[in-house]
Amino acid sequence: MKRIFALAYSFLLLHSFGYAQYSICGKVTVNQQIKGQSWVSILGIDDSVATDKIGQYCFRNLPLGEYILAANTDGFMSEVQFISLKKDTNNVNFNIEILSTDTVSVVAERIAERRSNISIKTEIVDLSKQSLSSVSVEQLMNRASGIRVRNSGGLGSDADIVVGGFSGKSVKFLIDGIPIDYLGSSMGITKMPINMADYVEVYKGVLPTEIGVDALGAAVNIVTRRPDKTGYRLSYELGSFHTHKVGVNSFVRHSPKLSYGVDAFFNYSKNDFKVDHLPVSDEQTGKTKYIRAPLFHNGYRQFSADMYLNIEKRKWTDLLEIKLNAFTIKKDIQNDFASRDKAYGEVFRKEKAYIVPSVLYKKSFVDGKLKLSQFFVFSRINFQFADTLKNAYYDWLGQKYEASSSSETGNDFSNLKQSIIYTDVNNIIYRGLFSYQLNDDHKLILNIVENYVSRESDDMNKYHTRSTIDYNRLIVGAGYSYHFLDSRLQGLTQLKYLLSHTDGELINQATLKKEEPVQNSGWSFSQSLKYDSYSGWLIRASTENSYRLPDQMEIFGDNVHVLPNISLQPEKSFNVNLGVRYKKKGVGSIEVNSYYRNIRDMIKLKEITQLQAAYINLEHVRGYGVELEAAVFPVKNFEISGNLTYNEFRFKGSNSNISQNEHFVNARVSNMPFYFGNANVSYLFDKVFDQRSKLKLYWTYSYVHQFYLDYIEKQFEPDGFLGIFGNSKIYTNRIIPVQQVHSAGLIWSFDITNIQKVAVATELNNIFNQDVYNNFKMQSAGRNYSLKLTVEF
Repeated sequence: MKRIFALAYSFLLLHSFGYAQYSICGKVTVNQQIKGQSWVSILGIDDSVATDKIGQYCFRNLPLGEYILAANTDGFMSEVQFISLKKDTNNVNFNIEILSTDTVSVVAERIAERRSNISIKTEIVDLSKQSLSSVSVEQLMNRASGIRVRNSGGLGSDADIVVGGFSGKSVKFLIDGIPIDYLGSSMGITKMPINMADYVEVYKGVLPTEIGVDALGAAVNIVTRRPDKTGYRLSYELGSFHTHKVGVNSFVRHSPKLSYGVDAFFNYSKNDFKVDHLPVSDEQTGKTKYIRAPLFHNGYRQFSADMYLNIEKRKWTDLLEIKLNAFTIKKDIQNDFASRDKAYGEVFRKEKAYIVPSVLYKKSFVDGKLKLSQFFVFSRINFQFADTLKNAYYDWLGQKYEASSSSETGNDFSNLKQSIIYTDVNNIIYRGLFSYQLNDDHKLILNIVENYVSRESDDMNKYHTRSTIDYNRLIVGAGYSYHFLDSRLQGLTQLKYLLSHTDGELINQATLKKEEPVQNSGWSFSQSLKYDSYSGWLIRASTENSYRLPDQMEIFGDNVHVLPNISLQPEKSFNVNLGVRYKKKGVGSIEVNSYYRNIRDMIKLKEITQLQAAYINLEHVRGYGVELEAAVFPVKNFEISGNLTYNEFRFKGSNSNISQNEHFVNARVSNMPFYFGNANVSYLFDKVFDQRSKLKLYWTYSYVHQFYLDYIEKQFEPDGFLGIFGNSKIYTNRIIPVQQVHSAGLIWSFDITNIQKVAVATELNNIFNQDVYNNFKMQSAGRNYSLKLTVEF
């Protein structure tokens, strides 16, 4: 039929060729308003013109004949018009209706909802719904079910995340399905602004085949924004502790086949919040006293930018995205990673990558059944660790004193040219994703990820030399996805092969010989099923034997506090997940998820000396966990939601020759929150002060039960239900106490037009100024505020 139409259409054009030439002119409006740089096309032939600044267009030198015209802008198209051209024709006008930003948010919400309904349990943190708010990505994730983020240093600090009984390096981070290593720490969840992504997927247990990573049983995937229509967003946020955040998001739809954009942000904070129990020597008595004082050398500064060009809808490609990333970071270091026994006054880290090029290519074949996605990226990241202060030290009042010391951190820099450790890390990542749709209900998926990392760093043990470590990882995953019973029953069967090779110029400190190359390989199998009754009930189950290769930080260390260990063995775990959900649209939902984990060769950071540690295969851990989450909507625009998580993970033995280790068998895993939850209440007022304005008010409550920094023998644990009542039967001050944090905020937005918006958001966090502690009992900030202005156009 299409061919007949094209032939007839061409005949009409040829028939009229050679006769008088005429024109078709008119105007294009968007939502009844004038807008330049729209496009008007003659369908059936490859002819398009752009409108001018006042929305006018004109086709000239057209022969007599029949024409079909349509206008489009930013991916939205008008209704078509049929024109019988017999003379110059003016006033062929088009109006394009563009969805409002609220409607776009609803579309994004539907995408997030669809992702949360797959057979693999996935927690979706929808950032698009919160893009106008002043909350951070870290705060939003902390409010989600089964997730606890522990950050003790303020903006820009490293964070430890607990998901489904896993923590630390056992939880992998990705961006758009690609391991995030090539961006260094620039896109960490404590640093990334909320405007940079649409949503965050937190996988609990089995991972989809498209996620080419070897997480032990949990992964965090940041899904970036992919706008389709021209738009700009500027935001500025002011906060406590001299915090400033600036965000710029711009996207230009030049034509249906060409677009480009820039996403950039700048973060700055002194992080000078006050903390307790800081040791200071009393000059009069010579005794140590403990004071409350602000952190004075804890600042953070970061700039990051993405620039990209998209070529779309060509014969040779569905999408070709060429992207350049650049970032620079400076982080002051106030104290060591595990305590605040000593203040640092001039120690800092720098991290930078001036150009990180990447290419994404997507193409469909065989009528869309065969799809391929190819991604390639190279990055060279420069790290600096500076400790230049000599013969001096600082106290917690920020005062400087003379002393006979070579450095603040206690490191020996005598073999270096200066008291700065330079490290260069090269990352090369290739991801090839292939899928073939056998029919509407069956699909095959193949994912190949190759990650090569080479680190060259100053050698602390040899005079003026540098050492190199190479680490290569290959992960190949094959999946079979299938639907039955009108898609009510869905399943995914997967098989993964993992291979790693490590080689480096390292000396074994025990044998004083060069470390030999290490190669590891293994297989991982998983199965997940989901049944959706279509009456509101959903049942999910999955099982896997997971296999995790060591992370590059675990292999390389940081060449300062964490020593390298190329002989690390992979972690292994047998996991089972089971969940049930009931949901009634407009009323509410309730969901219960449970999981079992049996982890062997668990990699853990172990102290070697007072100043240095290394990752080693240390522990065997086994246990289970339960998550409960619920939400109700009593009336329109009013939401009440909450969640609770309980983890019962126990130490089952160690590979280390630690004395009296047997006394702690069956003890609860140390330094790990095991009982925590959240509550949230929000209400949206439509048409506040004006027909075009909205006001959202919300309140959140967070609870974390006390937990211990060291192992406590099971016989000395608190009594009562699940051990969550009472205190330990032995005295210890190595405890993180119960924490209860209240926060409240508002978002006011005003729609100037359907595509122009102004929003003001503010939040008061930790309203009652409660003491908050995190990893290693490091105190976090008390009461703090944020105020954000966003402009969209």
